[in-house]
Amino acid sequence: MTKDLAAYAGYTKGLEESGTAPFSAANRGEAMPAAITKQVDAGFRYAFTSRLKMVAGVFQVEKPYFNLNSANVYGALGTVRHRGVELSLAGNLFEGLNVVAGTTLIQPRLSGEPVSRGIVGPIPPGPRPRSSFVNLTYQPQAWGGFSIDGQIYSNSEKTARSDNSFNSEGWVEANVGFRYRFTLWDAPAAVRAQLSNITNNYAWNSDSSGAFFPRSPRRFLVNLTADF
Repeated sequence: MTKDLAAYAGYTKGLEESGTAPFSAANRGEAMPAAITKQVDAGFRYAFTSRLKMVAGVFQVEKPYFNLNSANVYGALGTVRHRGVELSLAGNLFEGLNVVAGTTLIQPRLSGEPVSRGIVGPIPPGPRPRSSFVNLTYQPQAWGGFSIDGQIYSNSEKTARSDNSFNSEGWVEANVGFRYRFTLWDAPAAVRAQLSNITNNYAWNSDSSGAFFPRSPRRFLVNLTADF
C-alpha cells in the first residue's frame, strides 16, 4: 500500500485431522473423521524502521467440535468458531536490543444441538481468551558472543469444563537467562542458562478434555550445544 505499510487477506477451506479419542474417553484411541475447516483472515504489517515491524490482524476459524459427551464418549458435539485478533511486534528497538512480543485475543463459541439442549455450554474448554508474551534479548556488539534475555508470559483464565461451570485461573510467568557462543575444538558451540518461573508462581492448566495438570515450579536449566 505504501513503502512501509502492507495489507493481506485470505480464505482457506480444507480437511484437517481431528486426532483420536483421549485416554479418559470410553472410546479411547478411536480415530476421529477428518473435519472440514474454514478460515478467513485479514490484517496489515507496518514497518516502523527497516528492522522493527508490527503485524495486526483479525481471523475467524470454523470447524467441527470434538469432546466428551454425557456418556463419556468422544465425538463431534457441534461446531466451534474461533474469532479473534492477533498483534505482534518484532525487531530491533535499538542497537543490541531485540524484541519479540505479541498477544492473541480469542472469542471461542460453540453452536449445535448439544448447546441448544443445554448438554454443553456455549464456550468450549481449552482456548484462553487472551495470551500475551514479551521476549527481550540484549547483545551489544562489544559483548561478543555473550547475551542476556528475559521473557514474560501472561495468560487469562479460561473455561475448564464443557458445561462452563468452572474456570481454570490465569497465570503470569517471568524468566531470565543468558547465552554465550564460542568455539569448541574448531566447532561452533553455545552454553545456555535460564531461570524459569522466577516468582515460583503456582497454577493449574487444563486441556480441552477437562484434565488438569500443574504448571512447572521455579527451575534452573543449563544446556551446552556444539555442532561438530
